[in-house]
Amino acid sequence: MRNLATRGEKMNNLGIDPLNIENFEIRLSEKEGTIAVVFSGMIDIREPTKEILPYLLKIHKAILENAFNKVYIDLTGLDFMNSSGIKTFISWIMKVNEMPQAERYNIIIIYGPDITWQQSSVKVIKRLFPDFIEAINP
Repeated sequence: MRNLATRGEKMNNLGIDPLNIENFEIRLSEKEGTIAVVFSGMIDIREPTKEILPYLLKIHKAILENAFNKVYIDLTGLDFMNSSGIKTFISWIMKVNEMPQAERYNIIIIYGPDITWQQSSVKVIKRLFPDFIEAINP
């Protein structure tokens, strides 16, 4: 399930353009009623919450408005994410956690088998939110 979208892909059916900042990109891919949020590059900017969190919350809103019951998050193309980036990512997950359990969507995180920061971070996230987080290591 690696590379669920093509780099440089334009706006999707949800009307959300890819986010390109410095050395990374976040884009959406939609296929057969499934949505994937695909991260690539390196997230090492000082304050990612300023630009990344609003983008992730826009995706969150679109997921709810379109009644998706699950979303794939593909981290396999993301070489590095600093602690501020991880905190921003978890802020999105916390929004899902704050929802009534019956209204939450499931998140399936696809992470790289050889990327240490992904293995350790995803395992912790899965333990913190076992009700709606699944992790796949292809």
